[in-house]
Amino acid sequence: MARDVHNGRNHLNFSDWAGVDEDERQTDFETAWEQVESGKMPKWFYIYPLHLGARLSDADKAQLKAFFFKGRAEDKPAAKKDKDEGKKPDTKE
Repeated sequence: MARDVHNGRNHLNFSDWAGVDEDERQTDFETAWEQVESGKMPKWFYIYPLHLGARLSDADKAQLKAFFFKGRAEDKPAAKKDKDEGKKPDTKE
């Protein structure tokens, strides 16, 4: 288990989260979702035979997905458009 924790922190360390830029955070969220969606997380040997309750339900997965993709840039095109409408077209000065 210690090896898995060490390897996991090498990929995603929430202790360093404040220093991570938004693009890298989004990439980390997408990677985490891919692991959950594919069934790779949590790993089977953490579930069987002692922690059957650690399996993620469909509701758990939906909640994780909503969290991971909250605030994605693709979800905000209207906000960017509204922001850009008040700008003058680019002109050479």
